[in-house]
Amino acid sequence: MMKVDSRYKCRGLRIRFHYALTNRNYEKFSIKCTLKTSTGAVLVDNNYNPCENQASGFNDKEYSKAKAGQTMMIAKEGNVQVMPKGHKSKDNSVNTLIKNNSYVRILETFEFVWLKDFYLEFFQNVNDPIMMQIDLFGIPSGSKEKRRPLGYCQLRINSDIDGKMVYGFHHLNILAYPKHEPSEDFIGISVLDPTLYKHSLHGEDAYRPDTPVSV
Repeated sequence: MMKVDSRYKCRGLRIRFHYALTNRNYEKFSIKCTLKTSTGAVLVDNNYNPCENQASGFNDKEYSKAKAGQTMMIAKEGNVQVMPKGHKSKDNSVNTLIKNNSYVRILETFEFVWLKDFYLEFFQNVNDPIMMQIDLFGIPSGSKEKRRPLGYCQLRINSDIDGKMVYGFHHLNILAYPKHEPSEDFIGISVLDPTLYKHSLHGEDAYRPDTPVSV
């Protein structure tokens, strides 16, 4: 049985989206992000607002194409670039190999903060895992159908070892509807301490505990 570490402090979560890699190009693309327990109950923040955020209105024409073997590079400041084959990573950047020819959509404008001690929330819920679900919506490019769910992914945001937050970068595979099977689509996000600077990707050099949280 896990025990609470009284020295560990969790002020909340900063969720930063970086990119989506999809096998097909989509229009009317949108994302919904929800924090919930494993039983499906949506969590609330310090102000009792549901931990749900949605982003839509992405420009249908703002996408690029990438080939298998290229690299998605996220600089320390958070800038996202598609790098050519054979790219050598820079210091303090996150690099992910693209395994399939993909359409690339940059999602840098989607970022938000949930303020709450989710570490204690985990223990108060008798070690019930806290899951972040990301749902994708859209229509295939050129289609006249209505926007529909495309797929989803889930990330457990507290460690199954000690219950602490799983901060850092995550390259997540999208499970496609209707069979809930792994697809060739991926999404890149970072789960961060909310006190990190706005444009910092990761690293303790960006953390200043004496700086007020800005949301």
